[in-house]
Amino acid sequence: MKKIGLAFLVLVLCLGGCAPGGGRVLDVSGERKAMDEAVSGLFAALDAQDGEAIQALFSPYVRERDTDMMDQVDKLLEVYPGPTTRYDWEDDGGAKQRSGGYYYNTAACTVYATCGGEDYWCWITLMYQNSDPEQVGVKSIRFFTAEEFCGVHYDDWDIPGEDGLSVYAERTLDCQVRAIRGDPYKYTPPQAPLDLAQVEAFLAEGEKTFDQFVERFGEPCAENIWYFYELPPEDGGPRYLRMIVDYNDKTVSGFSLVDDRQWLCRLFEEEEQPDSKAEIQR
Repeated sequence: MKKIGLAFLVLVLCLGGCAPGGGRVLDVSGERKAMDEAVSGLFAALDAQDGEAIQALFSPYVRERDTDMMDQVDKLLEVYPGPTTRYDWEDDGGAKQRSGGYYYNTAACTVYATCGGEDYWCWITLMYQNSDPEQVGVKSIRFFTAEEFCGVHYDDWDIPGEDGLSVYAERTLDCQVRAIRGDPYKYTPPQAPLDLAQVEAFLAEGEKTFDQFVERFGEPCAENIWYFYELPPEDGGPRYLRMIVDYNDKTVSGFSLVDDRQWLCRLFEEEEQPDSKAEIQR
């Protein structure tokens, strides 16, 4: 990353407006709207199998310099046949610079999409404002099959940060890949889904370590920082128990419920006891 001189101001998020008491509040509505339009434009073009519309998302500056773009567009349309079942995107932040009459504003996101029963991910970087109109538009799209992005998620391989369009669909893994909480995980099918009532009864006996949990319920179906156990499906959709483990003493420190797309709620937490003084005051 280039070092920016003191004359430049770099902001990760746009600060705008004043909060009560003189503080500052975050206003990112402009970049969210611009990114939402870029993401919806991409998947509309994919579903229409419209290569020209995909190219048109990129700024003239990027289109002129990406000599491989047409080949990558053809590859993308082959990899992603459409129609899109659903997609969600998560904000990855942005950057802003101002110096005299020069300025630019960028935003970035990660998109998780499903199509024909397959999962896909992509990273999008958008230049939504620039003092040079030729640079306004999408800067980069890096599009991944599930196995490719799972390799990135586990740091099995690196992806260069290049402008333009890049499609990753060649590499494979020697395991199944499942989307859990919107991310790809190496997945091992369990013998049977976990019973939450049995887990709750087990935890009621007292503090447990990861090894004790595995001895009682078996190995997790997926892990990477967190540990996941598959639960019975609900309304036809997958559900998982996410377990947090203290890396120092390996004690189990928390649980939550997630599905293939998102975090849902915490589990097995003791209700806070009301403060006795507060009760008296009431």
